[in-house]
Amino acid sequence: MPSHREDSGLGAWTAVSVSVFVVAQFVGGDIFELSRNGRCFTLLGCNAGFFGYDALVHFLAGIMFAIFIVWLGESHPRFGFISANFWKSAVIVVALCTLIGTGWEIWEFGIDHLGSNVLRESFVLTGQLLQSGNSDTVGDEAFNLIGSVVAVVLLASFKPGTLTESRESTWAAI
Repeated sequence: MPSHREDSGLGAWTAVSVSVFVVAQFVGGDIFELSRNGRCFTLLGCNAGFFGYDALVHFLAGIMFAIFIVWLGESHPRFGFISANFWKSAVIVVALCTLIGTGWEIWEFGIDHLGSNVLRESFVLTGQLLQSGNSDTVGDEAFNLIGSVVAVVLLASFKPGTLTESRESTWAAI
């Protein structure tokens, strides 16, 4: 029978991070339209591109993905996300978060490409592109990366031992 931690509290951390992300994305971004650069600039002084409400959402997404990945790795040791070495675990978690963020950016590019080049919609004139340019894409990736690093630091600070697992328990689960 696989041995794993009884209750590391990561389920609650995951639920809180998902809730904060959902509120920021859908309530702030969609209902109050803070994700639109014009609205964000008027209300919060955001810039288009690298900074803005979109940067906050990607930062929160990085935190959410990192906490979820650590929870998943501890809940299911067979995945092997968490190793006996803290630094190895931290790099794997941050790399997986970056991979998820890159996948999201590729999806945004695909939607923009489909709308602009295949369906011939004039997204550029209406400002409805998901990616306004290279600075938006790089900014999204950067804030996702920063968020995942912050989550790893928070987990290491507030839940010592979260990103390390003894080899016996990891290998016993296989």
